[in-house]
Amino acid sequence: MLPEATLSDGAFVDLEVEFLSRRVSRGGDRPVRTLTVGCAGDTHPLVLAGDDSYPWLRTGERYAVVDALVCDPVRPRPKSLFVCTDCDERMHVGCLSANFADPVRDAIRETGPVATLIALSETRVEPLSEAWTPREPRESEFPSRYVCPSCDRVAAAPVLG
Repeated sequence: MLPEATLSDGAFVDLEVEFLSRRVSRGGDRPVRTLTVGCAGDTHPLVLAGDDSYPWLRTGERYAVVDALVCDPVRPRPKSLFVCTDCDERMHVGCLSANFADPVRDAIRETGPVATLIALSETRVEPLSEAWTPREPRESEFPSRYVCPSCDRVAAAPVLG
């Protein structure tokens, strides 16, 4: 389990991890790679949303992950005042995964109901040094997205109901 302070959906975190495995999801116009990493005694998926696939990572080696984004699909989502234009249901505040293109969103969904780390283009994965110290989690400024629980429609600025 990631430390509780880092589990906030949308937080940028720095973590010390052990590289365990990698898999590739096919879908859309490009493959999406998901790494499995060990952190704080548990395993977590690290979805690579950027262009780097980190082919040099070695199983069992420890690395510093800098500026990974936390996506927590498990937290309850409050209903909003917005109504879906497709089916007239009340929309929920969406989790961070609603901000990504379908192949990345599908890879996040495939990881199951766990806090998922996302490596964006600005995320760095580097060999761990003794001098490395993680920074405190920082909140991202991703725009709010809304998701319809009935038809899965995602909207940036839904219609008020």
